[in-house]
Amino acid sequence: MTDDNNDALPPPKVTDAPAAIWLVYGDIERDATHQECSRNGDVGWCEDKQFDSDVEYVRSDTIEAQAERIRVLEHLVIDAAYTLDKARIWNGMGWTYNPLHPVHYAPMRERLHNECDNIAAIRRRE
Repeated sequence: MTDDNNDALPPPKVTDAPAAIWLVYGDIERDATHQECSRNGDVGWCEDKQFDSDVEYVRSDTIEAQAERIRVLEHLVIDAAYTLDKARIWNGMGWTYNPLHPVHYAPMRERLHNECDNIAAIRRRE
């Protein structure tokens, strides 16, 4: 007997997968390729590094989150540079800077402080 409602259920998933695993090649004596090491089936995996030859693999969803975070920070740095460069004036002998009015620097200062707070919160979680 089948239930028509079972088709609407999402497939089962693992919810506590490690953020990273290590391919364990063992204590190899010389440089080798993955194919050479796995030819005889001696490659395993572990949540912790066991040997110097082990290779770390990171879950793609954690990398995607980091990539998005980098994009946000890149835009912030570009915006900060633009905010500062707006105050540059060529005086005939070189660049000089006019004092920035709070209307220009206060919003950027707030964004920078917010990102610093975000970074501190992420570091506390790690």
